[in-house]
Amino acid sequence: MIAPRYFLDLPGATTVDTTALMPTGRAIGDVARHRGLGVIHGAAGLGKTYAVEHGLDGLDADWSPVWLSFPARPTMRLIANEQLAALTGSYESGDRFNLSRAIKHELTQAPRLVIVDEAQNLNRECIEFLRHLGEDPRRLGATPLVGGDGCWDVLPREPMLRSRMFRRVCFTPFPIPFRRWPRRATTGNGSRGRCANW
Repeated sequence: MIAPRYFLDLPGATTVDTTALMPTGRAIGDVARHRGLGVIHGAAGLGKTYAVEHGLDGLDADWSPVWLSFPARPTMRLIANEQLAALTGSYESGDRFNLSRAIKHELTQAPRLVIVDEAQNLNRECIEFLRHLGEDPRRLGATPLVGGDGCWDVLPREPMLRSRMFRRVCFTPFPIPFRRWPRRATTGNGSRGRCANW
């Protein structure tokens, strides 16, 4: 498995068990064990990708993680092409239907965890396409979607998609206790203006 990256690669940094880190590890394990779909979502910068990397440590050694990330508003064909390339190591030509058949075949060969990062970039059709790939009974893989709240915003509106989500973990920011901000310092000319002591 891959070792999780620490923010800024700080030497000697350790992980703090937060209210979202541990459930993410359990959710990754459950999604893999049941060969299902999962969603890990929340605002930017809360450690979702890191938590998934950390959660991979709990998987059996035969699982192989495959990371995918797409630009805003990708097409189903782009998703199919990139997923097949990530699984096989080479790009194939053809329409998305032929690519889908090839992806389904690849997913029957070995246990693969297809992690879709930045999933808020996916629209309903793209998530539906990933769901379709995941419903092959021969499949040995699982698919967690990891992204901003936008990826969850699509799912509640679509009962067929929402009902297929086996696990959901929502990241929320820590509550920050109210504290006084520094007073504005007086600038050299005596006027009150720019903050000198931020």
